[in-house]
Amino acid sequence: ALVSLCGLNPGQTEANFASGGLGPVDAQVLAPELAINASLTSLLLQHNSLGAEGAKALAPALAANASLTSVSLDGNRLCGVWDKDEDSDSDDSDDDDARAGKKGTYDATGISAIADALRV
Repeated sequence: ALVSLCGLNPGQTEANFASGGLGPVDAQVLAPELAINASLTSLLLQHNSLGAEGAKALAPALAANASLTSVSLDGNRLCGVWDKDEDSDSDDSDDDDARAGKKGTYDATGISAIADALRV
């Protein structure tokens, strides 16, 4: 049997990585497997920390995978900005965003890559 680094099995139709603590490096590991998995129809990645870099890593795989019909990416800071209360152990001193209640620096490259990949 084929062994997958990400735990994907041949014939698997749903992959649930929700709230798995995944970051950009995990997206880089997952992407090649997503690109070639012809049976996967649903990918659950919500509530991780993929960020813009993770989104850019996943985008080509999402474009290449014709079997995916559902992808959940909410709660991944894909634009680089998040609510302060999402990050309970953070220090406000590194707040790059002047808007009240927000942290991070806006970066549209990741979400734009995802949008381009899913465009039909």
